[in-house]
Amino acid sequence: MTREAIEASRGVIDSDAAVAAWETALEAPLWDGTPVWIHADLLRPNVLVDRGQLCAVIDFGAVGVGDGAADVIAAWSVFGQRGRAMFRAALDVDDGTWNRARGYTLHQAVLIIRTTPRPTQGLSRWRSVRLSSSSPTSDKRGVAHAPAL
Repeated sequence: MTREAIEASRGVIDSDAAVAAWETALEAPLWDGTPVWIHADLLRPNVLVDRGQLCAVIDFGAVGVGDGAADVIAAWSVFGQRGRAMFRAALDVDDGTWNRARGYTLHQAVLIIRTTPRPTQGLSRWRSVRLSSSSPTSDKRGVAHAPAL
């Protein structure tokens, strides 16, 4: 399904880069940790901020137990490139989790692009995935501040 959506998005996105990012995600080790509670829908509309501070998370329709990478999607759906690096450092996300989360984000983005007449949200998420380096450790560098949400 993801590969088909990438191919269908050819001409809208850099499909070769998307395939490379997808391959990296597929090569990530399978999650075999202790089950953790996950929100599984940490998108901008579900993360409420007041004066630069997180004040609430809403929409618990997808909450469950599983791979914590599902909530690391926020690195791309909520933050810009600098904020993403801070988010990763604060959570101490290992490379496997990071790459699985990036793959989940890519999957969502290309499905949105493929199925939406105006794929703005999917394109935005794709740009975030594309901006993050294929090197899993490159986003761990220190940064000055997180961008405004």
